[in-house]
Amino acid sequence: MPPLLVKRGNDSIRICSNTPTLRILQVTDLHLANFGMLDRFCLRSVRDLAVKCNAHLVACTGDVFGLRTVGAMKRTARLFDDVVGRWIPWTFSWGNHDQELKNPERDPVEQLDAIENFLARLPGCLYVQSRQFMESYRGPSITDDPWEREAAALDHVGTDKAARWDGFHGGNYLVEIMNENGTVVAWNAFILNSRRAYHLPTKVLNWMADRTGKDRRVPAVCFYHVPNHEFHVIWEKGLARGIKRENVCFERDRGRVHKAFKDMSTIKACFVGHDHVNDYHGKLDGIDYVYGRKTCLGGYGSYKKVPDRFETSGKAIRIGGKLITLSLDQEELSMNSISHVSVFPDGTTWQP
Repeated sequence: MPPLLVKRGNDSIRICSNTPTLRILQVTDLHLANFGMLDRFCLRSVRDLAVKCNAHLVACTGDVFGLRTVGAMKRTARLFDDVVGRWIPWTFSWGNHDQELKNPERDPVEQLDAIENFLARLPGCLYVQSRQFMESYRGPSITDDPWEREAAALDHVGTDKAARWDGFHGGNYLVEIMNENGTVVAWNAFILNSRRAYHLPTKVLNWMADRTGKDRRVPAVCFYHVPNHEFHVIWEKGLARGIKRENVCFERDRGRVHKAFKDMSTIKACFVGHDHVNDYHGKLDGIDYVYGRKTCLGGYGSYKKVPDRFETSGKAIRIGGKLITLSLDQEELSMNSISHVSVFPDGTTWQP
């Protein structure tokens, strides 16, 4: 596969693969154990799957880290970069478990800043440290925004505040995907931090609106961890196809995120994880909401860890990934196409 040419900015990374299509392997919910050999085995399977799919990029949509101290997370991120990133560049969306730090007595922003800085310096990781940029972006201050005031637990103190805090603005950045000749942006790929319960901050939604508003011909995709409310809506309305073996954990969102995405008018698909044994997708207002396929054996629901009777029902699913193909070669940018299919280590594929 051709190498990606990378150029970094304040809130974005620009890549060019010199090919008419870009293949992205989405992996999700690895739940690495912070135990060397097991984690290395899991990450080798991610690398092998990416190579088998001829992927140009691996998009990891959260819940990677097992032991969530700064030191342990750095070790796991370095291992991911050594095993996967040395072969194929990767991006990282924060999952809810990734932000449940095990040192509550320390400032959570300080800890997450340290991990962001570490990710941004890994040679194979396409990551932009964005917390300060997003906090200073246009929009109401955190104290004046009721949503963010609640997320930041500003009305709580002590251990109660630490338990309720969900106010991190980092982990939001843009990957601009150039066409084959490197002359124009063919796709925008937003890497987003859906946090534990409060989903995207207002300032991040404002930033996305400004970014997509620069050229509405350019289609966009989003990668984040926690599904928004519309994943529930499309299933209940019969708009979705695929496997649903658990409830949609949309947390506090009730349509706020979808309204913002719809107003942007350029977002074609959103890829999430979080709910391990769901793999379905459906369109609402032109946006394809897509569950990624759970990857590796960590956490609940992996097919290899349960009896064969779970092959067609029950709270388990065959582990794999989601291969996303973006066309880059249309003269009319809005006509660039997207397709996706679940892929497995044995080379087989599945789609509804």
